[in-house]
Amino acid sequence: MPVGDFISQVFCFLVLIMSPQALLMIGANPLLTAKSTSWISPMYTLMITQMFLMQHITFNCQVCHVTSCRFSPWSNKLVWFVILYVIVVASAFAANPQVNLVHCINVLLGIVFVSNMHYVCTIVNEIVTELGIRVFRVKPKKLSEG
Repeated sequence: MPVGDFISQVFCFLVLIMSPQALLMIGANPLLTAKSTSWISPMYTLMITQMFLMQHITFNCQVCHVTSCRFSPWSNKLVWFVILYVIVVASAFAANPQVNLVHCINVLLGIVFVSNMHYVCTIVNEIVTELGIRVFRVKPKKLSEG
């Protein structure tokens, strides 16, 4: 792997980890130091979100390795979505400090989770179609005549 690709990947991973983390640090009373009013800490929710993001990127890297494709995290749509989502939420918070950041973090977790499941199901479906095996499908029933 060329050094430029390595630096680009490391930078992407750092941006992907640090940009959602910034949601905990904005405002006069940041969520990082505030008492949690919900049943689950926003920090924990964000850590789970970051775990799913890393799982998505790792799985994408493995698929690229198996299929002999060139891997670049910058070509991943979920990476760009997360970065843009954080920018939009931070901009909305700057315009209106009453924005519920805990709700925004929970929405991000839901979107990242659904995106991961969609990606896994899509890859599994492509692989089983190429191999001609059944996964997530039932054996077709023979219709009786008469």
